[in-house]
Amino acid sequence: MIPKIIAAIRQGQLDPIDEDKLEQMVNEFVGGKTLHKIAGLPEEGLAKLYETAYYYFQNRRYSESAQAFWVLCQLNSDSGSYLFGLAASLQMLRQYRGALEIYGLALIKDPQSSAKISFQMAECLIMLGKKTEADKIIAVLDKQNALGQDQKKQLVLAQSRSIALSPNSP
Repeated sequence: MIPKIIAAIRQGQLDPIDEDKLEQMVNEFVGGKTLHKIAGLPEEGLAKLYETAYYYFQNRRYSESAQAFWVLCQLNSDSGSYLFGLAASLQMLRQYRGALEIYGLALIKDPQSSAKISFQMAECLIMLGKKTEADKIIAVLDKQNALGQDQKKQLVLAQSRSIALSPNSP
């Protein structure tokens, strides 16, 4: 599809942009509408793309899942689920800094999932060697009884992986 659009642009086959329509779209975007609503894309299309992104993630195809979640985030930047999926994909690709940034956005968009998001942020911080910052998050989660035994084990594993990957390790 993209190559066809590029070819049409090069050949001058696209109609000129209606400036009034463009201004209306910009105003809608600035007013808080998401791109998928401005473009009139159906929710079913987003749901199908989410299924695809989730399928890639579940099948450890993290690069593809990151790309699909990125497109979803571009179309609907209000969705905490899309942001979480992108951050989780980046985390699995060991792009911890990027994952932390996106988890931060997900936390703003989906505060009901704060324990789950904060847990993932703590894991990223551990992998970046920022144990003190991670410990602060873990302490808050522990105080709220938001950590299960499996999550505690997962954090211990992340800490040992971080130590093993450290340039100072034997």
